[in-house]
Amino acid sequence: MALVTVEEACKSLPDLLAAAESGERVEIEGPTGRVFRLTGRSPLREGADGVLLVGDTAISLEEVLLCHKAGSPPEDIVACYDALRLADVYAAIAYYLDHREEVDAYLARREHVEAAERRRVEEAHALSNEELLELARRHPAPQEWYDQEGKPF
Repeated sequence: MALVTVEEACKSLPDLLAAAESGERVEIEGPTGRVFRLTGRSPLREGADGVLLVGDTAISLEEVLLCHKAGSPPEDIVACYDALRLADVYAAIAYYLDHREEVDAYLARREHVEAAERRRVEEAHALSNEELLELARRHPAPQEWYDQEGKPF
């Protein structure tokens, strides 16, 4: 397969991925002239905690998709997360586009798990009103936090 530009790759990414998976050599030329090889390996792997990670990095699929959905092109995502390979970002986005329902369900499950964990941590560290008043009594605010009449700013 011939060398393709980023613009061409965006238009035919599923075909390019299929070609790479079949063993064909696929190369994409970035805007700076750097050439990236698209491999047939999956760009995603599951981390120990069940989070899908992109490439050989600790960067989650969620992070990449948040950037993508916010309008960041793959080149900008790689610039923000320099551990990522451009080909892996393209492949992760292509996987999402080909498996949108499955990935959206995964993202919803992850959001539910993260919200439950956030609630658990907040509840474990929450203080009652009595505890807050006692803490304020034992540790008064510095004088410079009050105006001349003794009222807090």
